[in-house]
Amino acid sequence: MYMNERIAMKDNEETLRKISQLKKEHALMNEELKKEQKKNEAKSNYIASLNHELRTPVNAIAKLCEKLKEEELPDKNKADIEQIHSCAIHLTDIINDVLDLSQIEAGKNKLNEVFFDLRDLIKEVNDIIIPLAENKTIDYRYKIYPLDPLRIGDTLKIKQVLINILGNAIKYSRENGRVRFSVREKEEGLLFLIADNGIGMSEETLSSLFEAYQQENKSEGSSGLGLCISKHHIDLMKGSIKIRSKRSIGTLVRILLPLRKAKGSGNEKQGNGLKLDGMRILVGEDVVINAKILMHLLEENGAKAELAENGKIALEMFEESREDYYDCLILDVCMPVLSGRQVASKIRLMERSDARKIPIIALSADCFREDEEKSIASGMDLHLCKPVDPQKLITSIQNLKSRDG
Repeated sequence: MYMNERIAMKDNEETLRKISQLKKEHALMNEELKKEQKKNEAKSNYIASLNHELRTPVNAIAKLCEKLKEEELPDKNKADIEQIHSCAIHLTDIINDVLDLSQIEAGKNKLNEVFFDLRDLIKEVNDIIIPLAENKTIDYRYKIYPLDPLRIGDTLKIKQVLINILGNAIKYSRENGRVRFSVREKEEGLLFLIADNGIGMSEETLSSLFEAYQQENKSEGSSGLGLCISKHHIDLMKGSIKIRSKRSIGTLVRILLPLRKAKGSGNEKQGNGLKLDGMRILVGEDVVINAKILMHLLEENGAKAELAENGKIALEMFEESREDYYDCLILDVCMPVLSGRQVASKIRLMERSDARKIPIIALSADCFREDEEKSIASGMDLHLCKPVDPQKLITSIQNLKSRDG
């Protein structure tokens, strides 16, 4: 019996020793991981700070070339300047790719969502892609199927993804080749299809396509980061990308992005009839597309919306209106001449019966608690973040109006 107890105690001691050793190893691993994370962060921060130093001289070279191309020079000199300019633009693209990847690795890849019109975005993409196709005599065609074009999303990242994929389709197509681009509405979101009959890719390349620095054709001279960055952007937008390709046949890219509709829909209305029926609302917004979408949303829900292009105009419109003419004010915080908060403060000090009670809603891309507190302190009733949720805005107007009787 005594011997069994000795053996059990020895086993327990061995178990405790192993646990202690595992804890030490775990602590060492955590320490090494922290060191590696600090190294990666330092590397990413260094690349980001170096970006300015690299971009400044390259931009200067590009601008100088543009200026020289306007001068009367011999054809040989013009050709040389054109080549220098092309190299400068190419180098700028590579610098941008490296910076984007460094921001992704440092966890700084964030969404900046805004209201936008898909038709305008596609036009901006085509302004870059069409000349590339024409220079290579590629038959490029695009089509936008019937859909709601007013959306909410990060336009810069969407354009970057589309330009990268379409640019690759052009780049890897033979002269007189074919590239097709279409956008259509699906239940899950917007589906972007890009197809070409170019050189295609091998199975080996497809398996590692979204890894950094991977290229099928090394002679093309790109950074090899475009698809890796595009995949990160798509993942951030909670979308998906699928690529099918065959050597000497072509490539099909399928991108699905769940971009929210920017305007209210019938499904968003509650109760009977229009939710803002008869209300007159003053909108202070200086960004044209934001104003267009906001006005459309309010009018679709039965309101009569009036637009002020800056804070000064908004203040004057309220001052010149009769008392109780407006039922609500929606003011962008960052307007020119007078900010939304300045307008609200001045209205609250006016000697008229509706000045103190009229609901005033702030719209802002800044959504921290201190931003909300500043809006409330200025006399606003509510601070809503851009891009504003249509249902939340409509419900907020209703609630504020019913509160004031």
